[in-house]
Amino acid sequence: MAANVLPVSRSALVVVDVQNDYCDPEGALARAGGDMSHVAPAVDAILALLDAARAARVPCLHVRTEHSDWTDTPEWLARGDAGNLLDPRHHPIVRQGSWGARPYRITAADDERVVVKHRYSGFAYTPLELSLRARGRQVVLLAGVTSDLCVRATGFDALARGFQPVLVADATAATSRARHDGAVNEFRSYLGPVVNVADVRSAWSLAGSAPSAEPAARI
Repeated sequence: MAANVLPVSRSALVVVDVQNDYCDPEGALARAGGDMSHVAPAVDAILALLDAARAARVPCLHVRTEHSDWTDTPEWLARGDAGNLLDPRHHPIVRQGSWGARPYRITAADDERVVVKHRYSGFAYTPLELSLRARGRQVVLLAGVTSDLCVRATGFDALARGFQPVLVADATAATSRARHDGAVNEFRSYLGPVVNVADVRSAWSLAGSAPSAEPAARI
């Protein structure tokens, strides 16, 4: 992958929903019957991706979901085919302050941004767009879970807001291989480049300099 597709000076890494309820074998997705076999390798890849971003001084933003009575409207709770995989009306998921909402195997560094969202997209009702623009970052590398839902929604919104989304395919996962493969193909067809961690590490290893990091903030 050419370095000009992944420019250090214009890139940011956005890690989506790496939380216990979405990733842990005892989390809500697993308890609801989701196939979690692809999640652990994806998280290993995310850890390597974070190492590469930190070494190249590429800003890292951690987007996490929290549900609460202040943000769960009746329509949001009744979304989709409730009960097929998840029924948040009866089986809470990533509730604010719960074990399920805590990060899974990943810790944001002190100089990294943590953005809390309440819908599928990391851009919905959050300061993610402002944070990216404040750092002058137009290329948004996406990693996390799930590739067919929250990562996908964040990618569509990134493009709609004038950013260039890039999917790091081996650093994302879904609740089935078919769902993941479909999401990757859709991303490539409609949103932007699809790369893997090796591509990113190769491109960013050539970085000679990058902007200094800012203090982390939680919104």
